[in-house]
Amino acid sequence: MKKNIKNIIIIIIFIYLLVNVLMNKELVFDSFKQSTNILINNLAPSLFPMFIISEILINYNFGTYLTIILGKFINKYLKISSNCFLLLILSILSGFPSSAKNIRTMYENKEINKEEASLLLTFTHFSNPLFILGVITSFLNNNQTLSIIILISHYLPNFIILILMRKKLTINNSNIKPNYKLNFPKVLMSAISNSVSTLLMILGTLSFFLILSEILINSLNVNTATKLIIKATLEVTQGLSYLSSLNINNIYKVILSSMFLSFGGFCIHFQIISQINDTDISYSPFFIFRVFHMILSGILSFIIYTLYFSLFT
Repeated sequence: MKKNIKNIIIIIIFIYLLVNVLMNKELVFDSFKQSTNILINNLAPSLFPMFIISEILINYNFGTYLTIILGKFINKYLKISSNCFLLLILSILSGFPSSAKNIRTMYENKEINKEEASLLLTFTHFSNPLFILGVITSFLNNNQTLSIIILISHYLPNFIILILMRKKLTINNSNIKPNYKLNFPKVLMSAISNSVSTLLMILGTLSFFLILSEILINSLNVNTATKLIIKATLEVTQGLSYLSSLNINNIYKVILSSMFLSFGGFCIHFQIISQINDTDISYSPFFIFRVFHMILSGILSFIIYTLYFSLFT
């Protein structure tokens, strides 16, 4: 009975969306063009090469070589396995949703277990540094200082979560050995194919949530604050762009940007879900810690902003 009610609600919602799509064709076309521009100009240039490089490193068990080079440091101070450390580094460099993509690849290669995979999702939610220092800086009138504060406030909570969760992560660096029999052209073409597929998935979810947010805003008589919340919680890039256009103090822009970025928006959440959907990796820890991440990044951005401008200006 509950499933039937759920199905009926979904049908009603999408009939409503269908009617609005048919009645607002220009709005839909503009939203799709906007999502395509975001992907081509902001996301793909940084994500696509990192998708390929990450998959190749994972397939060649680069974590094993990290054990040889940094094994003592990783085990003694971070207290996580070399594979977990590799995923952490790749997540910082490439940003979401590549973290989930890489976690899934390692899980399927049996380089990490189910519990590790679910826990890794909680502290590998990084926005691409090029996105923050490039796109968000442009949103903030090219104020590099503000974007650096946002970057620090967004990154630090992940390491705090890592410290909180690392006791639950196993340290097992001995069970994986480098695979010397891999065919590099085959690995490369597979990485390219998977990366293109992931980018198309990102375009699809990005377009859907942009269209959804515009339909909601167009249908409802909402004020500026509600419009900002709808945009940012559904698709973070358009939310940050809209936030930058508001006539409010920079401290509020920094705090809200950090919080929206750390939550990620439901567009990012669905991209994460799509990567782990047909596995037994749990999504719920990711959602819970994104709320924690959002609150913590807001507090940190306020502290860092206040300290910086009181000491250096």
